[in-house]
Amino acid sequence: MIRAVKRRGLADVVLRTVGRPRQLALLCGALFALFSWRAATLPVDDPDVWWIAAAGRDILATSTIPLTNAYSYTAPSTPWVMHEILFGLVYARGLETLGPSFFPLLTLVAAAAAVAVAAAVIIDRTRYAPSAGIALLLLLVGCREGLFAPRPSHTALVLPLLMTAIAFRPGWTTLRTLGVVALEIVWTNAHGSFPLGVAIVAASVFADRTTKNERLVATVLTALATLVNPYGLRLHGLVQGYALGGDPASRIIHEHIVEFFPIWRGAAFVNPLNAAALLTVTMLALRALFERRNLSRAILSLLLVALAAYQVRHMVLAVALGAVLLHAEIDDLFAAEGIPAGTLPRWLAPAIVIPGLCLGLAAWSSARLAREDAEWIAPATGGASLARLVSDLPVAMRAYVPFESGGLTIWLGAERGVRVFFDSRNDCYPPEVAEAAFGLEREQTPEWVDRMLAGYGTDVALVSTAHPVYRALVSSPAWTKSRSDGHWAVFQR
Repeated sequence: MIRAVKRRGLADVVLRTVGRPRQLALLCGALFALFSWRAATLPVDDPDVWWIAAAGRDILATSTIPLTNAYSYTAPSTPWVMHEILFGLVYARGLETLGPSFFPLLTLVAAAAAVAVAAAVIIDRTRYAPSAGIALLLLLVGCREGLFAPRPSHTALVLPLLMTAIAFRPGWTTLRTLGVVALEIVWTNAHGSFPLGVAIVAASVFADRTTKNERLVATVLTALATLVNPYGLRLHGLVQGYALGGDPASRIIHEHIVEFFPIWRGAAFVNPLNAAALLTVTMLALRALFERRNLSRAILSLLLVALAAYQVRHMVLAVALGAVLLHAEIDDLFAAEGIPAGTLPRWLAPAIVIPGLCLGLAAWSSARLAREDAEWIAPATGGASLARLVSDLPVAMRAYVPFESGGLTIWLGAERGVRVFFDSRNDCYPPEVAEAAFGLEREQTPEWVDRMLAGYGTDVALVSTAHPVYRALVSSPAWTKSRSDGHWAVFQR
């Protein structure tokens, strides 16, 4: 009995803390500020942002979209669908203007926008103040640094949050139909997750029966809006391949790329906090189904949980959107417990975000003054050493680089005709090239490595001393180490 009273007392303290505007702003604002401060100075370790920027640079220079895999010498004529065009344009301009430090700056702004939208939606629809605090903590703690990753799947998180904010708001107007259609067009040309926008609007049809017909029309128009892209239905085919892995190239990607692994295999993307957050979203959704309330929100949340379980790269999306969608269920749980009703002021959303954004910007500015551009490149993708080696390559070199370094090599060398064996675009390579590339990431005999590299006409190999290809080439009579920089070396055949 005493223990029960103590537990209840502790619960009351927690509820009072997250239910008071100033204390909630202080708690959530401090968490966001901590994550912003940490993210502001991190070197760029994502392999995709570089080739996305290179594609954007070429689009700006030629006013045409890429149609073939022109950055590779192993499959130069293979069709390519560039499914992140708008991000390519933004990345190219940012990288040319600010150098690699642009990406941490972008993550600060994108994370602030995502949290601000989520907080505004949650706070605006709160009937029981503690429910907003719990939903916001679920989002912040469950996503953490995932909010600040530079790749489009994370920086685009504001798009599904905005679509949810518009679609699940009570009532409907013609202006809102135009809003979801316009947002879907932007989303379609920004990132391959755009089918989720249609799913969000479709789910909202069952959330407000009084405007069912208007929402059905909006769903149809939103689906049609996905055709407004330079590739037409080819873009939809690419998304289907990434999601289902039906074709041979997609199957290989699903077998080798960790972010496409199911949750029980993708240990690199799972930690106790985001796993607990995903479990919380799951339990809230199941509770809503059991109580037969917030059904469309619960079903959509469970579909996102299933997507995250199927491909672990969707963890952040499932947690962030689940926290916003299921805030209504948390609110109803408090109502069932007889908690006193109480709304929250609208100033709370900016109060959570602005201090952390300012702290992050200050940390970023200080780091940018103290670092050279190359110091913003993380060692995982090659760092300053690889950047110098690629910049010194002769024109039109056919260069093998490790998987994580392909995008950086494209950005630095493509304008001089440097081409790569394979890179993290993945989908624009035939299965045999992909298999060879992933084979080169494992220990092989020098003879096998030489046969693969020579068979595709490789001129040079740029590898770190920790890479299996380095150990193969250093003992191969067919290759000579011509230059080194730090832990990286250039081999010539």
